[in-house]
Amino acid sequence: MSSGPCTMRPTGRELADELAADKARLKALEDEIEQLDAAHPVGALIRSLAGSGAGLPDDGG
Repeated sequence: MSSGPCTMRPTGRELADELAADKARLKALEDEIEQLDAAHPVGALIRSLAGSGAGLPDDGG
């Protein structure tokens, strides 16, 4: 008999499913941000500034 509480760890399949759901949620949020940016009155101006938007360097994160 074990003296500690019974804990269940997620299976690899459960972790993969959770990761897929997280990726889908991230994509939905990125899409929503793009739509909001495109609809914003100064969105085009902000995107045209050097070092902003898609022009930002990728920090690898």
